[in-house]
Amino acid sequence: MNSITKARLLNQLNEKELQSGSANTNKSWHHVYRESAWIYVGGL
Repeated sequence: MNSITKARLLNQLNEKELQSGSANTNKSWHHVYRESAWIYVGGL
């Protein structure tokens, strides 16, 4: 999967969180990974 596809999928996930009302809750992937120091640097 290329980086553009991953970015689109992430945007879709963010949109689903906003629509479902799970953003800013313990269910959000942002909340789950907020303490993670890992970042994706592929494709550089």
